[in-house]
Amino acid sequence: MLLVFFGLIAVGLAGLFLWTWLSGGPYTPIPQRKLDRLLGELRLRPGERFYDLGAGDGRVLLTAASRYGVDAIGYELNPVPWLVSVCAGLLRRSKAKFRFNNFYMADLENADIIFLHLISPGIHRLAEVIRRRARSGTRVVSYGVPLQELGAETVIALDADTKPLIDLFPDQAYLYRIP
Repeated sequence: MLLVFFGLIAVGLAGLFLWTWLSGGPYTPIPQRKLDRLLGELRLRPGERFYDLGAGDGRVLLTAASRYGVDAIGYELNPVPWLVSVCAGLLRRSKAKFRFNNFYMADLENADIIFLHLISPGIHRLAEVIRRRARSGTRVVSYGVPLQELGAETVIALDADTKPLIDLFPDQAYLYRIP
């Protein structure tokens, strides 16, 4: 009976992981050195509201909140990285908030910065949602995937100085401002 219970949980988690992968939000952490460079380029200011749609393990939010004093809010639907982010936030005594919810349900009206680290085609659907829901002036940062739906972009190079021998992660991010 216990084996059946754990089997059902495993199948459910596998199904949820597959669904998040197909919807554009698989768990793929950004390397810390690239994250540090990216956040530095954004010139974050204390008190800004920084949203991470598909927050994963929470490192983006935890780093932004601790180093720059932003109000960090993340949305994650995969239970494993969400639980990791909540635990990491508690251990660091961070004020970052991690919501176990679909990022399509996020209230974006108060966001100053929206961070995305997603894949196609899910990110392009989400770009349309952001364009409609975010207020004018909101900055949108997409790690690795350009979003023509949001207009003109600024490209942020993430490995201008040092490039490791093997690097499977994108070397640039794209910054947009909602008109």
